[in-house]
Amino acid sequence: SELQANFEKNAYMPGEKACVICEVDNSKSKEPIHSVVFVLKKEVTMWSNKNKKKKIDSEVCRVVQNGVAPHSAATGDRRIQFELRLENPYNESDVQPSSHGNIVNCDYFLEVTAKVGGLAWVTCSYVPRVQVPITIYTPCLLYTSPSPRDS
Repeated sequence: SELQANFEKNAYMPGEKACVICEVDNSKSKEPIHSVVFVLKKEVTMWSNKNKKKKIDSEVCRVVQNGVAPHSAATGDRRIQFELRLENPYNESDVQPSSHGNIVNCDYFLEVTAKVGGLAWVTCSYVPRVQVPITIYTPCLLYTSPSPRDS
């Protein structure tokens, strides 16, 4: 089985809807793909002044889509496509802008996994999985100059 996924854009604001596009080719497999699981993950990496690194991974949200039958594909017009809201429904402050500094990095990616059915899931050494990076940026604040009557 082959799996490809991407976003319509590579950068979004917190709370925005990201269009996810995924193609699954299961045409060479005898086993069904029961579902395709999409997990938006946040990875925070911190460095101490002694150059020690600590990573904290968290799941922001999860979407499960229908799978693909054996010897078939979800490609082209039949691809999996949906909108993913870039927020944690249980914790609004969980989605912070991506950042890359000297002490703290905050990165996001979408992990896409095809859940293969039957004994193939247990015996298969290859599980179709991809990770798609995404940048979440800070919303711009617009500056408006004071009007003449405000002075």
